[in-house]
Amino acid sequence: MRGRRSAALLVAVTLAGCGVREASTPAYVDPAAVPYGLLGSAAPTSTVTGTGELLGGGPAVYFVRDGRLEPTPAPPRSGTGLDQLDQLLDALAAGPPAAQQRRSIGTALPPGVSLRVVGVRAGVATVELAGDPTGSDVDQAPLAVAQIVFTVTSLRGAESVLLTRDGDRLSAPLPDGSLVDRELTAADYATVGG
Repeated sequence: MRGRRSAALLVAVTLAGCGVREASTPAYVDPAAVPYGLLGSAAPTSTVTGTGELLGGGPAVYFVRDGRLEPTPAPPRSGTGLDQLDQLLDALAAGPPAAQQRRSIGTALPPGVSLRVVGVRAGVATVELAGDPTGSDVDQAPLAVAQIVFTVTSLRGAESVLLTRDGDRLSAPLPDGSLVDRELTAADYATVGG
């Protein structure tokens, strides 16, 4: 149990804190360039409404505004498979673009954290947390985990997320303060969802 609490504390400290860095703006992605049927039979379009709702079901990067997730259309992706998922997580780790920052959109992910997709199997995307994050606001950890889960599962083919560090499974904080040692879904974070 002590190891599980240590791992949970590690994920909370790793994901705690605030920080925003400028990133590039979203752009159109040719549906033919998206691998292994992530878009299904038709290419959805992504539009963010004034209420923060992402229309069209396309991939999105989830940032934070007023303690809730705020979807942003995904930046252009290149390559295939895991490369595209990694690019989506790179955009998440970089923080919202300047235009969104001016709209009070930020992130709960701390500066210095890096995210990498290790693999996707049977709809479960394994995301490795690394880096040397700064910040210690543990209350932000569930929101940071929610950002990762919503961003990854916005892509068709990824239904849940397993968080790891150095290859070991991490317990993750839920919005109610409990810790779980299993794959995470967007439903786990519905109370803070966009």
